[in-house]
Amino acid sequence: MILSELTNWQENRTAVLEKSNDCIYLYSHSHDEDQNLKTLWVVNTRKKDTLDDSVRAGMENGDQPYMPLKYCNDNAFISEHENEEDWRLQWGLDQNSIAVYYKNSLIAVMPEWSGFKEFSGYALGVNAETPIAWPLLPGGCRS
Repeated sequence: MILSELTNWQENRTAVLEKSNDCIYLYSHSHDEDQNLKTLWVVNTRKKDTLDDSVRAGMENGDQPYMPLKYCNDNAFISEHENEEDWRLQWGLDQNSIAVYYKNSLIAVMPEWSGFKEFSGYALGVNAETPIAWPLLPGGCRS
């Protein structure tokens, strides 16, 4: 289920916010042939117990990885997520960074340098550095 989609003003990258596998992910891809796909976990849509608390669980099957409960804080779950009007994507001035807002609150940021050395971006709902999101600290991102 696509919740939001936005192309930057240069029309060379598109961001897509998608719900699947009980979580919401942000995808950003270039319009070039190489696609240059970047991904970021944004939030889980329900709490579920999983036998595997590995962040990479499900990736082998091609699923969006569910953030295990041990890496989640109180901001990691949005159960009422289906109203597309609650979601907003905003490109940064560099036209490569993108922010995710839920009901006008910043909940995730995929900066320009995401996609390198297992860094995907920042999410408000995560409490530790993982391969699919790092903590978005109060007051913004850290570098």
